[in-house]
Amino acid sequence: MNNTWIAILGGIVTTVASSFVSWFFAKRKYNAEVDHNLIKNMQESLEFYKKLSDDTKERLDEVLREKNELRKEVDDLRNKLAALTSTLAQYGLLKLMEDNKESNQPEEQ
Repeated sequence: MNNTWIAILGGIVTTVASSFVSWFFAKRKYNAEVDHNLIKNMQESLEFYKKLSDDTKERLDEVLREKNELRKEVDDLRNKLAALTSTLAQYGLLKLMEDNKESNQPEEQ
């Protein structure tokens, strides 16, 4: 009967020890998989945000180029407006001088 108890106790100890060793290595494997998945997800997030940042930078550069082109166009239009205003002012002055000469001449009957 002693041998039976020893066999039962040996079986229980072996079962508990093998369960603990299995749990320990399974936990290490699980933690390694979790860490691997976490790193993988972080890399994917980093790639996503890098693409997003690059796209935003490209859009900003495009908007800045367009702004510079529009600023040049506005400057050109201001110069043309100044030239037209000057021309109109000269024309108006000449017209005023002509009208003034006509009004100073005696009327012929």
